Amino acid sequence: MILNGGFERMNDWPNNADFTDSDQTTFASTKRRFNEDSAHALAAVKKAILEKRDDAYTTQNVGHKLINEMAESVASNIADAFLYGRKVLVVGRSNSDHVLAIVTFIRSMKLLSQAMQRTRDVIETNRGSLGDWCGNFETDYSLMYSNPSQSGDPFTAVEEALGTKSPDIILVLDPVKGLLDYLEALNLKDDIRIVSVLSDSPRHEIRPSDAVLYPDCSLFEEDVNKKALTLTSLVYELCTQCREQAIEKVVKHPRSQALMAQLQSACLESSEGLVALSLLLDDMPMTRLVRHFVKRGVEQINRGAILQPRTAHSKGVLSYGMRSLLAECELPLPVTSQSLQFGLSPLFSALCYAGTAEILIDCLLSNERKTASDKAAKASLIKAKTYFPSLKHLAGLMKGDSEKLDPSPAGDVHRFRYVVHDLDAANEKYIPVFAEQKHAEHGVTQLVVSESAPGYARCFVRSDVINVNDVLRECSFRLAVKGANFCFWADAFSGDILMPTSCFSDFEKIIARCLSESSAVEQSSENVIHDGPLGVNQRTSALALWVEKQPWGRQYPEPLFRQSFVVQKSSTLMESHQEVKVRDVTPEGKVSHGEAFNLLWRNSVDKDQGRLRPDSIIDVEYRLKVRRSKSTSEVYGEIVNLSLVTEDIAQSLPG
Repeated sequence: MILNGGFERMNDWPNNADFTDSDQTTFASTKRRFNEDSAHALAAVKKAILEKRDDAYTTQNVGHKLINEMAESVASNIADAFLYGRKVLVVGRSNSDHVLAIVTFIRSMKLLSQAMQRTRDVIETNRGSLGDWCGNFETDYSLMYSNPSQSGDPFTAVEEALGTKSPDIILVLDPVKGLLDYLEALNLKDDIRIVSVLSDSPRHEIRPSDAVLYPDCSLFEEDVNKKALTLTSLVYELCTQCREQAIEKVVKHPRSQALMAQLQSACLESSEGLVALSLLLDDMPMTRLVRHFVKRGVEQINRGAILQPRTAHSKGVLSYGMRSLLAECELPLPVTSQSLQFGLSPLFSALCYAGTAEILIDCLLSNERKTASDKAAKASLIKAKTYFPSLKHLAGLMKGDSEKLDPSPAGDVHRFRYVVHDLDAANEKYIPVFAEQKHAEHGVTQLVVSESAPGYARCFVRSDVINVNDVLRECSFRLAVKGANFCFWADAFSGDILMPTSCFSDFEKIIARCLSESSAVEQSSENVIHDGPLGVNQRTSALALWVEKQPWGRQYPEPLFRQSFVVQKSSTLMESHQEVKVRDVTPEGKVSHGEAFNLLWRNSVDKDQGRLRPDSIIDVEYRLKVRRSKSTSEVYGEIVNLSLVTEDIAQSLPG
């Protein structure tokens, strides 16, 4: 039987022995035509999916300049420090992007060091010996923990690191208000260079004497005030420029050819997985440039996952640390952009909030498999303690809180409103868990407020709509104008703030404005995209695997297919889900007798409703998935919405 321009099943074709010579030619021609038709059909589906998302099906080179023009000068300074045995200190805050940026910088410089160590017969010149420098060059980091639940000045950790490390270059990641002034007040050596790396354009006052790195203006497609890339992406680009500057500086050396070859062999591209992870954990909108980095990074992680651990680590494809974190989070292989985001985000958030982000850094930088495994296990234990505390009276708190709806124009849109909860001072330590619980129930932005000390309020923010870290960093500059001592910890989805009570109304206005801006952006690009029906010869593992590999995310939704089926039979799985075996329904209302297709309808079993009956006609919105086993892969559809059509009467069923 021929369906949609091809045979129903390749396995049902007769054996070649049943054909005459002339039939053999016809059979080979038909089989080749079937393969060509299937390839063209899949290519048409892929092209339509991408065009509906304003993308291109053909692969395009991304040749953007990532950092502003000051990067060359900074890279030259770091290359000098690298070649002549000086010290670089990276200063950041305790969140996932800063942690990954620190790991990227230290790892890249170590790779350059290892590359230079391979050339051992370097002779002495008037520029000094390049054979002994690698033992003197140092990179280190200092993390500021500004969690309001922990006492102490977060800047003191930086002062202690400066006293013990005596760096020649200080690399400051996304400095908050007051940090640069604090460093200036320390009376540092005149030859110390302070470099600020910003994840967005410099909207606030930066001292003219500082070197400031930020994304190049060409990356801002519409609004220069919106973040284009993460810090990790910029640090990765800075490291590649450091390599180029180091190559230029050894050109006049008698052994320049060997040195240049060794520097080129330093596989800095092995950090692409860290860049992709930073973009996912920061929940960046999936612009074309972001998708480029995410896709390359995820592919690199999956290439390393199929290799032996030692081989993957030595080749720089997948480090021991990353492999151990994936194993602790029980992520199925191959990983996807969505599984990485949902699997690793709670782990990074919990450790950064608990003040133990050094465990993640040590794990990702470890060159020993056992050490990396132990660090990952310790990180998993800390995450479990953070997300599952023993709070016996939390249920009582849930009944007594007061709520206030957002008065802003965006308040009538469910996702883009916010709710304020007031807790008494005795329950201050429970506000993170309380905010997480309320967000899970209602899905809107949560502001949980409690009095921390006389004249000070502690507020915990939980949101999936705005980047909380970026918003709170902006607040640190805006509220500082009024003399507010604004202390906060934040990542992309949550933040903990300590501020004067008098500043809370201004803080609330900033949150409302950011939600309103996000509402305008999201609603302009959030119309549900239906990618049409799929034919029998299009619901294949080739298409399902292609969909799985794409970097879907914010403003770039995963394909959602819609079409009608007739139910052949249904069964219950794990007492909550239904597995439905269906056949296609043609536009004329006829039932196709091709191969049945399996649909999975999660959390659909209802005692009053029962299972779907055979011969029912259903209209389904589903996503194409692939289920792997040891010997084969099965393609199925995961139902998002379903409506039952019976005798021209439509009944809406929960999706």
